[in-house]
Amino acid sequence: MSFVQEGLLDPSTQDGGKVFFDKEIPLEIKPESEEEENEVFLTRVKIILHENESTGQLENVHLELTTDVDLFFFYEASYNEESYNVLKENQRLEITFDQFPELMKEVLEQYASNSDEYFVTFDRKSDDCCSMLFQQRLRFKCVDIFELEFSPASNDYVHDQIQYRFNLARAEVKSARTELSDLYALLKIKNPNVLKQMRPRK
Repeated sequence: MSFVQEGLLDPSTQDGGKVFFDKEIPLEIKPESEEEENEVFLTRVKIILHENESTGQLENVHLELTTDVDLFFFYEASYNEESYNVLKENQRLEITFDQFPELMKEVLEQYASNSDEYFVTFDRKSDDCCSMLFQQRLRFKCVDIFELEFSPASNDYVHDQIQYRFNLARAEVKSARTELSDLYALLKIKNPNVLKQMRPRK
């Protein structure tokens, strides 16, 4: 089943971006208040790349964070080459803008596979200021790789994303029911005895 044919277009890619990374990771989240304890949520990290249509050159890297624990937990960050170069200078990074998405993907993949080498945390400093810290564990200490600033997505965009996720889940249920109905119809013709055994007893 093609969800695109069903009219389910991901708001993340409606402006021409391509999903480069899309995976859930156990993200440790630091709350605003120091009195509250850190929590670990299964958080979906999505990286969307925007490239020049003519040259294929990378123009923008967009990140989104969401979780099913809280549908209104939606943070985003965007970097073009200019803003990345500022980040690169401030944090003394050695990678180029083109290498930036690959490094994030590598760290997130390793972290998602329960690797002890990397660690990722999300700090909710305030309502408008949050950061995501990528770290690497060495033998005797933990070293910061880079830290990215995030901000809450607009209410309209969050609403569009929630509606999209609801429509997608509904379409998946519809698809599963159709497949089950087709299976029953096939068994009714090919092997009705098996079908009788599959039906729940009253």
